[in-house]
Amino acid sequence: MKHRISNWIILLGAVSFGMSACGTNKSPSSPNPAIPVPPSYSLAAFFGNSGTVPMDTPMGVGISGNTLWVGNNYASGLQAWTLGGSLSLSVTAYNSNTLKPWGVTVGPDGYIYAGDCNLYQIVEFGPTGKYANVFGNAQMGSSNPSGIVVDATDAYVCTQQISGQIFHYTIGGSGSSKTFSYQNSFGTSGAGALVLPRGICLSGGNLWVADTANNRLVEFNTAGVFQMAVPLQSFGSPSAVVVDSFGNLIAADTMHSEIQVFNSSGNPVTTFGTADLLVPMALSLDSANNLYVADDAAEQVVVFKRN
Repeated sequence: MKHRISNWIILLGAVSFGMSACGTNKSPSSPNPAIPVPPSYSLAAFFGNSGTVPMDTPMGVGISGNTLWVGNNYASGLQAWTLGGSLSLSVTAYNSNTLKPWGVTVGPDGYIYAGDCNLYQIVEFGPTGKYANVFGNAQMGSSNPSGIVVDATDAYVCTQQISGQIFHYTIGGSGSSKTFSYQNSFGTSGAGALVLPRGICLSGGNLWVADTANNRLVEFNTAGVFQMAVPLQSFGSPSAVVVDSFGNLIAADTMHSEIQVFNSSGNPVTTFGTADLLVPMALSLDSANNLYVADDAAEQVVVFKRN
């Protein structure tokens, strides 16, 4: 039986919302060395575990403007929520196929991408949630697309499999007429070999991957060359990673039901959320660096305000 946290909402204080850096897969501004103060966070809200169409195993989140797109891996499909916690749209199928999303992201043009664990491919939706395209099945086979990152010219997908890897696609065209051309895969050998990767983001021209079974975050350049690895504290198991506008790495640790934060050099900065999370599976940041966490077991999104 799935656990649920009691249904209540603490209203988030006045904050300017919008598209975030790595949280919505756009490169953040350069880290600011003049601001060395470690970040701190406080519980601001949680929502989604009640109502006529509650969340059901949320495993992906992405922010576009004032909308939070949530991928529910069971019955609720892809949902659009306001950042204040009101449901506005639910997409449970495309082309008569049941949608079972895991990884979710929003591209720079507002198009939404969901990794479908039913047909093992990436589904593209327009900014209003209208189906647009699919790609990736030929490479992913029967592996779950657990993390996606998209910029104006490229898409990268990590898959949840033992010999995990990153698939790279180049993007042609625009809007609903985009094409996705497979280029290469990486992350299967050497120091950057991945095991059960679950999350990916793009920051400063490089990729960060949550290398779950290896208990670490791994950095690659966009050509797939290993750069560095950051081990989670206490052998944590990262399911997602984002980078804030100061270059801090933020990881969801499913092993300890918490969020771990590292600076841009990979040194531990802080942990938080242990009292508020059960199984954090996905992360997204708004323009004020507030953090939205998809909690799989609690079947809700938990919001932490950046203080």
